[in-house]
Amino acid sequence: MPTAGALAQARRRVGAGPLHRLFDLLRGPAAGIGTVGAWWRGLLVCALDGTLVAVPDSPANQAEFVRHRRNNGCPYDFGQGVVGVGGW
Repeated sequence: MPTAGALAQARRRVGAGPLHRLFDLLRGPAAGIGTVGAWWRGLLVCALDGTLVAVPDSPANQAEFVRHRRNNGCPYDFGQGVVGVGGW
């Protein structure tokens, strides 16, 4: 099992290209029109979720990310995703 450090080094070596290609390959609904439970009145059933990730309190991050009053005012990055939830 590779360590977290080994995975981080591999990601830096390979770069973002493979992840971009994987995203391009997999993006879009996995459910087809006839997939039971994935559609409601012709609309794909989806969920929206988000998360906050604390980033180091550096001058560059302070300029890029929003500071929040909670947690000593550390800068945070906010990520959102939309996921199809039907199709079982």
